[in-house]
Amino acid sequence: MKERTRTIFKIVSTLILTGVTLSIQAQNVSVPDPGLNAAILDALHKPVGPLTAQDLLRLVSLIAGERNIRRTDGLEGALNLNFLDLDSNSLTNFTLPSGLTKLQLLDVSFNSLTQCTLPRALTNLDTLSLQGNLLSNFFVPAGLTGLTELDLSLNRLTSFTLPADTTSLVFLKLFANQLTNVSLPPDLNQLGNLDLEANRLSGLDLPSGLTNLGTLILRGNQLTNLAFPEDMTNLSFVDIGENQLANLTMPVPLPHLNFLRVSANRLTSLVLPPGMTNLESIFLNGNQLTNLTLASGMTNLVQLDLRGNQLATLTLPPDLFRLSALPLDGNPLRTLILSEAQAAAKFAGLVTTLQAQGVTVITYPVTVQLISPQRTGASAFAFTLTGPPGVYFISESSDLETWNKIGTTTNTIGSIVFTDFAPLASQKFYRAFSADVKCQCDTNGPPFLPSGRKGGF
Repeated sequence: MKERTRTIFKIVSTLILTGVTLSIQAQNVSVPDPGLNAAILDALHKPVGPLTAQDLLRLVSLIAGERNIRRTDGLEGALNLNFLDLDSNSLTNFTLPSGLTKLQLLDVSFNSLTQCTLPRALTNLDTLSLQGNLLSNFFVPAGLTGLTELDLSLNRLTSFTLPADTTSLVFLKLFANQLTNVSLPPDLNQLGNLDLEANRLSGLDLPSGLTNLGTLILRGNQLTNLAFPEDMTNLSFVDIGENQLANLTMPVPLPHLNFLRVSANRLTSLVLPPGMTNLESIFLNGNQLTNLTLASGMTNLVQLDLRGNQLATLTLPPDLFRLSALPLDGNPLRTLILSEAQAAAKFAGLVTTLQAQGVTVITYPVTVQLISPQRTGASAFAFTLTGPPGVYFISESSDLETWNKIGTTTNTIGSIVFTDFAPLASQKFYRAFSADVKCQCDTNGPPFLPSGRKGGF
């Protein structure tokens, strides 16, 4: 009898609880903002009638842009919501209810927010967009471990700190704020895009671990110094124009770098290191460059903008096969050094124009040659090295098997005379090795004769 009574009690209790639950779910819910109320009804395909708690539990996606929404009371019951778009409304204050833990996308961009508060541990949140508001500060809560995109651009932020556990972040957009300080944690190894354009940064500490960063935009700040971590070698797009940088040293190598803008800074000298084999566009206009060294291997370079600098001499490597745009206006250019092939083909018009302006144009052969051997003294022998400008190692041999380095020479304008002061030999051969590209460049001729010591290259 007791067991039967206990069973009946459980059944009755269950019925009561179920009834209470159904009663709660059937209760009407107040959503006072008419724009938000209408958007929810539309999302639920419910043409008329009051909203109930059950209705809000059925709400999974809410697109409520451009409805003049001013408040969000009532959304706390939408516990299954995973997509919330409140773009382009009239919100001035927004607090996300703590129970919306299933939310994957939150877009409150282009409102009039001066305050925005998010709860902790929104582990499912993937995308957060708050761009185009009036936020002067914003606290990114801990626990956003699944966040991949954060957009706070076009606000009034003066400082920004990213929590250490946002390691899934791929896109971070903070352009057009008033930032003077940005703090990023180390090991953001998923971050691929960092946009800090048009802020007020005078310094920026880029942490180590940004191994997948491909796009870095710092244009329009007040940077006087910028240090790139050595492991940031995956860069493909770098825009650091319109700052106050006096020097620039980039990681090596940068095989993926395609675009580099350093225009409108204060650079006086720049050496672009080897390894930028994918680079297509370089903008260096509006600096104070008196010296520019372009590394060999930039075979994909199409555009090199050097307008408005202080270059008196410019030397082009021979392997700039695709280079077609080379604006040089606003430089006190006196000498242009380029290969014979470049001068005769793509830059024939530029050469003619520059020569008409009194600029000296020097051309060099692409193939290295050792020519014009001659005795210059009792124990000296000289020859001319012609070829691409660069540093060359000179080696000699008497049997074409054993080679000895006898000197180093720098060919700055396409040709240089090298003198061997070693004792005369019955025959001697010479070779020139390019130190710039680590390749062997040599031509061999007949052996030297004791009387004239000629040939042998």
